[in-house]
Amino acid sequence: MIKETSFSKIPTTFMEMTKSFGVIWWLFHASLVVLGLLAIILPIQYPEWVTRAIPIIISSKFNLLFGIIFLSIPISHLVGHAFSYFLSVLFKLNPWATRENIFPPAILGVFEAVMIPLFFVIEKPEFTGAWLLLKVAGGWKGWQGNSESRRRFYKFLIGNIITIFIGCITFFLLKSFVLI
Repeated sequence: MIKETSFSKIPTTFMEMTKSFGVIWWLFHASLVVLGLLAIILPIQYPEWVTRAIPIIISSKFNLLFGIIFLSIPISHLVGHAFSYFLSVLFKLNPWATRENIFPPAILGVFEAVMIPLFFVIEKPEFTGAWLLLKVAGGWKGWQGNSESRRRFYKFLIGNIITIFIGCITFFLLKSFVLI
């Protein structure tokens, strides 16, 4: 539930805004960076059935697949977080201090960072559009009405464009280095 607040309560710095997530969230992203780098650096031998189950991936590049995806999650989150902060200041919105629980949309963002590139990998990019339709339908009532509601909707749309763009970059990297 988002409560009405004044513009003066918006976090004044990006660092102040990032504190709203807490240490565990940032440790989670740091561990994804470490896992991503380890997956890229260390050669991992996968069982034969894995390479047969997913034939579009070059068998010797499975480690790159996991490395790119693990690295794309924190990058997507940080870029999205920074743009969200910028748009909140620009649109005079304050989602961090007023949101009762910031984790549901943040966790959803982690899943989107994996889903969107994989929709392209399985050659079903239209699933991204269907997912966006579900998200819009779910929040439509909350975006109707006053000027603040419309500004939140614009911020939501721009955030989704950024997420899809980062997903496309991730897919491009997968296509360039991992996929057949």
